[in-house]
Amino acid sequence: MSKLTDTKKAYDVISKVIDQEIRKRTSSAKDLQRSREVLDVAFYLLGWGQFEYLVRKETESAVLENAKAKGRERHAWLFLKENVKSMTVRQRLEFLFDGKPDLLAKLKKTYDCWFPRGNQQYDVRNEAAHDNKGLPVDVLDLSSWLEDLEERIDDL
Repeated sequence: MSKLTDTKKAYDVISKVIDQEIRKRTSSAKDLQRSREVLDVAFYLLGWGQFEYLVRKETESAVLENAKAKGRERHAWLFLKENVKSMTVRQRLEFLFDGKPDLLAKLKKTYDCWFPRGNQQYDVRNEAAHDNKGLPVDVLDLSSWLEDLEERIDDL
């Protein structure tokens, strides 16, 4: 289990409290609805950040392990070790799931943001993180999405 599990639990608790508060209100609940939107964006970005961090750490760990090789392969792994930070998330996921074509295919289908480059989910992430935009109405159920990210980490 990663911190994504705790993130999902925290989101579920806070989300439920806000929903209950919105239902209790007899007057306008606009301020609470806006808080809910901000909460969703915050947890969406937190989930992405935790997922990207774990993918980076798993990649670094695999590269370090392989850098212990002997002969010519060692030089290639040492080069990759020096350049692992410049790898994109997409490249890291392709590297990690290279020997698991079924899981890589599922990732490609679920997270089309990495395969091919520049698609919906990663654009939403960038707009939320850098342009202060909210999440689109059709964004995935955040709780389920966080749970799915956790499952992808478990697949590593």
